[in-house]
Amino acid sequence: MTIMPTPTGITQSCGISIKVNPDDINKIKELITENKLTAKAIFGREESAYRRIYNNEE
Repeated sequence: MTIMPTPTGITQSCGISIKVNPDDINKIKELITENKLTAKAIFGREESAYRRIYNNEE
């Protein structure tokens, strides 16, 4: 995992993101839910675009 600035393809404002292995997404979703953590969303990168794959409001 890597801490990095949020890519401008996701938001134009400043932000911090965590880059993770795509194979870990389901476990990360579980940890967010089980521990009542705050995460705006999880995005996946497809070619040159980002796609929202999880909202913490679900």
